[in-house]
Amino acid sequence: MRQILVMLAFAAMLLLATDAQAGFRRKGCGQGCGGCSDPCGGGGCASDCCGSGGDCGGCGTVSVERTVMVPEYVTETRTVTCTEYQTEERSRTYTVYNEVAVTEQVTEDYTEYEQQTRTETVDYTVCVPVTEEKTREYTVSVPEWSEVTEEYTVSVPVTRQEEYTYTVSVPYTETRSATRTVTECVPITETRTVTCDQGHWETQMREVACGSGCGSCCGGCDSGCSGCSSSTETVCERVWVSNMVSEEVEYTSYESVTSEVPYEYSVTLCRDEERTGTRNVCEYQDEVRTGTKKVCSYHDEVRTQTYTVCNYVNETRTREVCYTECVPVTKSRTYDVTRYECVPEEKTETYTCQVPVQVEKEVEVQVCRMVAQTVVEQQSCGGCGSGCNACSGCYN
Repeated sequence: MRQILVMLAFAAMLLLATDAQAGFRRKGCGQGCGGCSDPCGGGGCASDCCGSGGDCGGCGTVSVERTVMVPEYVTETRTVTCTEYQTEERSRTYTVYNEVAVTEQVTEDYTEYEQQTRTETVDYTVCVPVTEEKTREYTVSVPEWSEVTEEYTVSVPVTRQEEYTYTVSVPYTETRSATRTVTECVPITETRTVTCDQGHWETQMREVACGSGCGSCCGGCDSGCSGCSSSTETVCERVWVSNMVSEEVEYTSYESVTSEVPYEYSVTLCRDEERTGTRNVCEYQDEVRTGTKKVCSYHDEVRTQTYTVCNYVNETRTREVCYTECVPVTKSRTYDVTRYECVPEEKTETYTCQVPVQVEKEVEVQVCRMVAQTVVEQQSCGGCGSGCNACSGCYN
């Protein structure tokens, strides 16, 4: 609202300033005139400046009154309507669904298998053994022993001692000499020439040419320099002065030297040696002996034997058999079932909100008004014969 009022005031100032400038131009006959020969349409500069005779008396000053509009700021109190927000508490009702547990009893029938014991008469067949005595004749070989005298030859061992010669290998140690090649690293001192730069830093002054652009060293294009590209400046720079010095430096290197070194080593050898020993020699000699031995002879003999024969006869018998059978039985059972139901519940809550309210307020506003003011100015005006630009400086 404040911005709208300021914009309206600014527009009013522009309108007033435009009207004032238009009135001034009508009074001053525009921006200049073309002299006495151009009377600006019959009632402008020619009548005020040059007069009826067309002579202004030369180049002098003329007192001119004009009215200008001067802005003036006035503080006014205005009533404006603005929007304000007030905090207001309100209540609203909403629905909440709660889960409520409901328990019910349910009865159901189910089938269960029970084991029942029953008795049944069964016929079965068994094999009964029957014993019978029988007689038979059989022939056997009966052994009969007798003593018999006979001669037999046996080999009797005879042991004797004899001497024999055998060869054995006897070890002995022998010392031998040989040479082996040994390589050693021997240090050797040598010299070599080393060149070292023992120079130093020096600060030298030298002149260098400026850059080709303006302002590089002359202070700009307007500094009065003529020909910036040919100017020079003195700079200070650090220069390394080289001093190459050669000197002999000793260093140690290692050289491999090969030499033959004698050494002794032991060798174990074997030599043959003949020895004499005594050993037992066993020889066998045949010898005839006489002995008695038993001789078995067999003869057949008929004998009688009684034996028992067992035969099996089938016999039918009866017995009672107990067996278990699963019989289906229908039963009933009752159990609790819990289910959940959604029960709606109305609840009320209080909340805070911002409510817009139209409020009228008195506000102090700076108002710009254009006030007319008469100004007297002394201006110079040329003669009537000064040409078209004689009165161009009378009114602006």
